[in-house]
Amino acid sequence: MASKYPQLDDREWLEHEYVVLGKFDAQIAEKIGCSTPTVGNARRRHGIPAKRKAASLCLSDKEWLEHEYIALGKPDAKIARELGCSDGTVWNARQRYGISAKRATRLGSIKYPQLNDKAWLEHEYIALEKSDRQIARELGCSGSGLTVGEARRRHGIPKAIRDISGEKNPGWNQVECRCEQCGEIFTREPSFLVGHKHIFCKPECSHAWASEHLVGKNNHRWRGGEIEYKCDQCGEAVMRQPSAAARSKHIFCKPECSSAWQSENLAGEHHHGWKGGATKERGVWFQNGGRQWKRLCRKRDNYICQLCGKVFDKRSKGLHVHHKAGFAVYVELRSVLENGICLCRQCHDWIHSNEGELVRYRWEQEALVELGVAMVA
Repeated sequence: MASKYPQLDDREWLEHEYVVLGKFDAQIAEKIGCSTPTVGNARRRHGIPAKRKAASLCLSDKEWLEHEYIALGKPDAKIARELGCSDGTVWNARQRYGISAKRATRLGSIKYPQLNDKAWLEHEYIALEKSDRQIARELGCSGSGLTVGEARRRHGIPKAIRDISGEKNPGWNQVECRCEQCGEIFTREPSFLVGHKHIFCKPECSHAWASEHLVGKNNHRWRGGEIEYKCDQCGEAVMRQPSAAARSKHIFCKPECSSAWQSENLAGEHHHGWKGGATKERGVWFQNGGRQWKRLCRKRDNYICQLCGKVFDKRSKGLHVHHKAGFAVYVELRSVLENGICLCRQCHDWIHSNEGELVRYRWEQEALVELGVAMVA
């Protein structure tokens, strides 16, 4: 049987790559498209000893590891792959020398090489008296100055104490303003006043002024205000926003009028849930086989609610039997055992609610298919 990687069957080729060219298992594996353990197994099969000294020699050099990890920005996995060792070996070496991952990831050493030059950073920060934020803005790195600040601390450059008296103070050129709400005098930079029609000393004054002056017709969202409508039940005048009135078919002045109107107009045949009204059919059916049908359904389901799993005593009246196919619609299926399912009171109420409508419809379809009955339109 032909090997999947014939190069690994050639001891001379593998020895040349590993010993003469100085490649590691990971580099050879990447070259031929296999895994690193596959190369290691082939090397041990041919009796080629591992070169552990190279990795330990490199990882024992702190300056070399800092250069690879911080200056060149290589992660542990890449250094380990080049050395032919595990990621954990490189991580342990970093921890031993105090080279933290946080510093390496936030220094920006590759993208901003100026931060690796201590003399340049000292000149900008100390001689020219620039702040971390100013240097960061010139380099185009982190706007908050965190990248520059971490580079400064890495080089051991202490934080400078600036003289911010007089003209050096950022608020030196501020001007006096008067709050339009409370009349208090305060100072702001001239740039703050540009584009502001009204000046306030604090947010509370701004909110209070808006509550007084930006209401009604003065508000940019004003659409004409409320319009007078008549209550559909008692005829009393009621004020409503046009947008609110457009969303409702009927307008009422109070909840009592709404309830009274629904009792008159959404009852009986006019209600969306009307199914023909009350009937004595259920009582007659119960006396002529319905009681026995319910007993058989409860016994079949072991007196357990089939939705929530609640267990009932066989004498309990709390376990209801629900008709999957409607009692009023499918008369011929009223006493069919497969058309019944046991539910507790709470689950039975839920199955007849709007939330349980989809489950109720699915049960009806399954029962009709099982019993071979066509659905009534």
